[in-house]
Amino acid sequence: MKKTLIIIPGLEGNDAYFQKQIKFFDDNYDVRIFYLEPSDTQVKEISQKLRNYILKENIQKPIIWGFSFGGTVAINYAGNYFQEISGLILGCTFSAYGFYRRWGGFLMTIFDPIINYLPKRLLIYILHYGGVTLKEWPIYKKLIYSAYTQKPAVYFKRFRSAFYLDQTSLLDKIRCPTFIYAGEKDHLVLPQAAFLLHQKIKNSQLIVFPNTSHLVHITQAEEFNKKLLDFLKTL
Repeated sequence: MKKTLIIIPGLEGNDAYFQKQIKFFDDNYDVRIFYLEPSDTQVKEISQKLRNYILKENIQKPIIWGFSFGGTVAINYAGNYFQEISGLILGCTFSAYGFYRRWGGFLMTIFDPIINYLPKRLLIYILHYGGVTLKEWPIYKKLIYSAYTQKPAVYFKRFRSAFYLDQTSLLDKIRCPTFIYAGEKDHLVLPQAAFLLHQKIKNSQLIVFPNTSHLVHITQAEEFNKKLLDFLKTL
């Protein structure tokens, strides 16, 4: 029987960024995307919705993979229900936004009143500024733009929910094997956040992929898939 791998996507809330992984892992794993509806904007509520889904589907000991915003949901789930999962994957994510709070809070003050009036492409560029390198942007901008299908305010609410939530206290409750990865040149979620996760989660391993940024599993898909498969085989 295949083990279930549940992927919680980032702000975009869909499978656009995971096609290479679905194709690569689907033969040996029951790969499921936990799609985010427009109403799914709060980390803790999404975590509870995920648990309800797992219980309803009677999924036994799934492997949870959270990317970016989805990683904050995965941390919440694993910290509260660690005994119910067999493995955890945390990609380009954080337990607390830390030193970003100053400038991030300023941006929220500026954009909150006008968020619904911003062109979607401008918002996407703001959200991904520093998330891809200048070299990567021309290659992946079409994919990035196509991934965002919901209203701009939805993404901003998700970002705000994760931004103000400090879940560092949950990290030492996570007991399952954990695979943490980051991009060396990710300026959206700095690699230092991954080092903190690795330090606090006892049974964890960390890989920082060189010369790439936020979308590691896309820009270095072949190498990433091999590293992740090596981890999954240990579970």
